[in-house]
Amino acid sequence: MKIQKQHFLLALLVFTAFGLCACGRRDSGIIQSRRGTGVKAEDAMAQDTAEGIKGTEIFAPEVSGEDLYVLTKLDMEQKLAVFKKAGGGKQRQYTYDMGTLFLDKYGESKSMDSFVPGDVVQIAVSGHTQHLISMQQSDQAWVYEDIVNYSFDPDSHALTIGKTKYACDPKMEIFSGDDVVRRCVQAIHQAGKVVVGSNHDFDKTPSKSDLIYRLRKMQDLGADIPKIAVMPQSAADVITLLDATQEMHTKYADRPIITMSMSGMGSISRIACEAFGSCLTFGSGDKASAPGQIHAQELHGLLKSIHQAL
Repeated sequence: MKIQKQHFLLALLVFTAFGLCACGRRDSGIIQSRRGTGVKAEDAMAQDTAEGIKGTEIFAPEVSGEDLYVLTKLDMEQKLAVFKKAGGGKQRQYTYDMGTLFLDKYGESKSMDSFVPGDVVQIAVSGHTQHLISMQQSDQAWVYEDIVNYSFDPDSHALTIGKTKYACDPKMEIFSGDDVVRRCVQAIHQAGKVVVGSNHDFDKTPSKSDLIYRLRKMQDLGADIPKIAVMPQSAADVITLLDATQEMHTKYADRPIITMSMSGMGSISRIACEAFGSCLTFGSGDKASAPGQIHAQELHGLLKSIHQAL
């Protein structure tokens, strides 16, 4: 599906996000520990031993909060998985391949691309090669489906689930999970509306592969128009965003996409969007709603000039 080139839309879109934070006890960073039901550590060790790899570090299902990891990135081009310890600490990255086991919290096989940043997992890693043997969704943290009654107090950073109160990091990230997003998308479509999937990074510009991964993920989850906006720290970051846009547009997208680099430095991405494959840009009215927005009247003239030149 292609949007006609005759006119570009200038619009301010408002989105509602569904989800529940996975936040932690003050002492461990994980909400609650429950008895594990997944694949046994001995099974992973046996597999590793059979392959002749020694010094494997195994994280068992029944663990403390300190042994849990949060998935922060999956780079499918480089075949790298990046994790951060749930209780805090440095990021760790490991390679994976076709032999790596990806499991849900019940020990059943789970597709690699169904994992998303923010998932709390247990991992088994080869100590020799720093290779990921297995990654299993942990049952040591609450997920959306587990919660039926909760409340959040933003002033005291406290989350109450049932009768238990937990301390939350004010900088916590919120993830809904694939199933929740799909149900929301389905309900919106049934109501006859269009879904614009939206992802923002107000601190930095992710790698090109990560940008493409996020856009493809939104497309796979059913968003009619995937959209991403990121913050550049250099001119090279703006080029990364534009390069990712044209590759997504030419190789993977089967629907319109929207991309932009924020701040004044990224304003060229708002002006030259059509040339790189982004179908829509945002202009401001009397007051900008995001850094780097250009007044709608001025932007209309710039877009028209570039459109006529293409």
